[in-house]
Formats: sequence, C-alpha cells, structure tokens
Amino acid sequence: MKDWAISIGVVVTNISLISLIIPDGKMGKYVKGMFSLLVILVIIKPFTGELDGQFTLNSQSETIQYQENYLYYTTQKRVENSEDYCEKMLENLGILHASVNISYKIENLPEISIKKVSVNLKNSVINADKEHIDIIEQAKKSITEYLNVSNDVVEIING
Repeated sequence: MKDWAISIGVVVTNISLISLIIPDGKMGKYVKGMFSLLVILVIIKPFTGELDGQFTLNSQSETIQYQENYLYYTTQKRVENSEDYCEKMLENLGILHASVNISYKIENLPEISIKKVSVNLKNSVINADKEHIDIIEQAKKSITEYLNVSNDVVEIING
C-alpha cells in the first residue's frame, strides 16, 4: 500500500513538471489528457488485483462461478423461450396443445448445440380448416427453419 502511495506521488510530481514545459497549444491538451489517464491508471492499479495479491484467487473464482451460473440461467431461458415460440408457431399452423422439448448440449457458454427437438402431438388437436394440409411435415419444416437445425434432428411423436 505504501508503494502505491509513493508511485502516485512520483507520477503526479513528474506530470506536473512536464506539463509546465509543454506549450498550451492543441497538442498540449492531448498530452495533458494522456497524463491524466496515466494518473487514473496508477490510482486504480490496486483494484485490478495486481498489487500485493490483495484479491485472492477465491474471490475471483467465486465471481467466475456467479457469471457461469448466470450464463447457464440465461441459456436455459433462451431454450425455454424457443420451445414456447415453437409451440405458438404450431398453434398458428393449426396444431393446438402440442408440446416441444429441445435437448441441447452446451458447447461453450453461451453457445449451445441442439441435439434433438421432440414435438409431442399425442394430446394435440388439428383445427378443422387445416386438416387437409400435410400439417406434420409443415410443422417439421417450420421448426427446422426457425431453429436452424437439420430435418433429422426434429422428431414428431404422434399418438
């Protein structure tokens, strides 16, 4: 801590002496701005964990753990939102009460790899005005396009 205070004093003293020599023109403003940045960097140096090991590895690993937990949480929410959107998309196609389940693998947070999309139609009902269309193939096509996955990843479970 003592070294930190001394380094601040030395930097401020040197900058004050140099700023007396620098002319007040346009370039002088930029140089003084750079010196101000240097003073700020010297002041915040202990808060970056580089001085005397004041911040333990434990606190840094806890911070990393909190960030990983948040990324897992947001990734799970993204998947749930995608499932909900797929179900709404199926409703718009005329398939009511379908459920969508996305199985995924976390490659590198927050990126995921979709392994399988199960569309359960056991309890679903197809609207009367839509039954003449091959609704199952249309649903599969819509889901593969929305999730940007191949056709064999989407599995339709029909009663």
